[in-house]
Amino acid sequence: MSTQPPSWKERASAGAGLDDRLAATLDRPPLPATPPRHTHQRAGRRGTVVLLLLLLLMLAARLLEPQVFREARLYGIDLLQGIAPAQAAPTRVAVVRIGETSLARNGAWPWPRDAIAELIEAAEAAGAEAVVLDLLLDTPSRGPALAPGITDPDQALATALARRPAAVATAISLDLPPPDDPPLFAIAVEGEGALPSFPGAIVARPELRAAAVAEGASNAVPEHDMVMRRAPLLFFVGGRAHPALPVAALAVAGQSVTAVFGEGGLQGLRLGTRLVRTDAAGRVHLDFGRRDRIPVTEASLLATEAARALDGRIAVIGVDVPGVSVSWRTADGGLLSGPETVAVAIDALLTGSALSRPAMLNTAEHLVFALGGAALIALFALAPPYIGIAAALGLALAWPAGAAVLRGGYGLAADPMTPVVLWFALTAAALAHIARRLWRARAAMLEELHRRTAEAEAANRAKLRFLREMNHDLRTPLNAVLGFASLIDRHTPGGRDARLREYARAIALAGTHILSLSQRALRSAEIGAVAAPLEPTTFEVARVIDDAVRLVAAGTGDDGARIDVTLDRRKALLVRADRTYLLEAVMNLIDNAVRHTPEPGRVTVSLARSDTMLHIDIIDEGPGLPIEVMEAVGKPFLGAKDDSEGRRGFGLGLYIAKTCADRHNGALVLTNRRPEGLRARLTLPVEEV
Repeated sequence: MSTQPPSWKERASAGAGLDDRLAATLDRPPLPATPPRHTHQRAGRRGTVVLLLLLLLMLAARLLEPQVFREARLYGIDLLQGIAPAQAAPTRVAVVRIGETSLARNGAWPWPRDAIAELIEAAEAAGAEAVVLDLLLDTPSRGPALAPGITDPDQALATALARRPAAVATAISLDLPPPDDPPLFAIAVEGEGALPSFPGAIVARPELRAAAVAEGASNAVPEHDMVMRRAPLLFFVGGRAHPALPVAALAVAGQSVTAVFGEGGLQGLRLGTRLVRTDAAGRVHLDFGRRDRIPVTEASLLATEAARALDGRIAVIGVDVPGVSVSWRTADGGLLSGPETVAVAIDALLTGSALSRPAMLNTAEHLVFALGGAALIALFALAPPYIGIAAALGLALAWPAGAAVLRGGYGLAADPMTPVVLWFALTAAALAHIARRLWRARAAMLEELHRRTAEAEAANRAKLRFLREMNHDLRTPLNAVLGFASLIDRHTPGGRDARLREYARAIALAGTHILSLSQRALRSAEIGAVAAPLEPTTFEVARVIDDAVRLVAAGTGDDGARIDVTLDRRKALLVRADRTYLLEAVMNLIDNAVRHTPEPGRVTVSLARSDTMLHIDIIDEGPGLPIEVMEAVGKPFLGAKDDSEGRRGFGLGLYIAKTCADRHNGALVLTNRRPEGLRARLTLPVEEV
């Protein structure tokens, strides 16, 4: 059973359905240029939980304080070297160095004890208030005496020590943690002048101990990288606290020194009414960057003018010779001898510039770190990422600044580095999670884009099929219209039927124009271009103007404004352009002018030449165009009102004319005339003949 092929109306209806599907595809919400706001501004519930768990792990690491955290804190404290509590009072300490110059004058080390006694007497004569011997004198004197008549060098040294308040050095051979609940005690001498005995301590000779006011361990405790950052004030041996040499020097200077213990162990040392906080091992942080304020005098120069540096100060006497004594590297990159280390510690204790790191400060750091981390997580969860990054940078700047203030104003050695590093790690984790969500959103967008592209391509193929069929079906009735119009024109006699022949010619011209537009639409769809390609030919512009006027006049009939055409036909003016495109542009300009000119107005169409350009002027007597429409003349669908009655057009006529001029290297200029009217000038290059 054969079936009739669908008529052109049915195929047009089917094509319209395909076109509707294409419109539905293109009318979907456009793909966003960036992911949705909640995708890139919020970390998401799961990401927030992960960040909170990470924050808890970081806090646990700070509480457990592994080696890497301790090193980071120490290096951070190193960065703040030179920022120490203000030292308004002048220093009360001086160093008497037994250096290479002294050894060259008085002989190699070790010196006889009577030579050391003479050195102490010289320091006393120079005005030293007290003497601290950073020398371990645990063995009997060896070698001949330098001074005649000295039979017991140790006794001579003891006599010199007894003249002035003096402290002698000890050495700790066993370093144990402090007892759980040691009693409060005073380190200054008690009883009948005998210093207490400390198991595990290598002490000076008995006669020297008896002559000294106090004794203290000269042991230095550098960090694992052999950098001197902290000075020990106490050593716990045999269940008792043994003072370090700087603390013994305070007792020599008349300070009462008492160790203070609390529930958490050692709290610090009470110097008179002032409490110097230490860690649980009895150490304090020192800023060795200010060691230059302590004068250093060579032992062999005590009798000269340089000895005035000892006047009214505690003289720390010790050996500073490479290969004989040990020098320590400081955080600022310098070297510090043993006597200088003791002197810096004594000066810091006397002036109140010793840095402390109490347990309360450590707890406060944990709390601030946790609060700062929670704030960062909240910002990344609720705000755009740049706010979280800005907050992290703000914390990174504020925390070291706060550590510097605590160090300089209150003598607290806060950790300036570890919280910053952990905050940045938390920020990096949050950004990594947001980046992961962004990539997932990007993948989803690409997938949706590919799907929509496939749908659009399918709809475009359907539209192209419809246009081919429609073009084929339009040709048959249009050819019939053109044929009948030609017959009417050919077989209609002149005279009174001349107007009928004019109408027939207009019908033929309009049909030909429709066929050209149909062919153009099909070609444009086939190549997928936004605009159909130009098909330039050389022709006379006056004929295009005549055809455009005839088409507009046939459409308006006897209604509307009169169209006056003033053309100089004595010489043909040729252009090379797309004739169909130019006809469409001129026809739209004339049609706009006619529709905007009230009856019985007039529209004037003229053609002129200047140099290498042709000017087609269409002048009407309408109200003109608003400024905003003239500025947007190159855009389709301007939506301007067509007349005073408020009817709104699509704005395609001016857009077509402007596009035609641009594509032919010409121009479209609109000018409002006074008192009323509009002049549209379409300019095209002249084709020379």
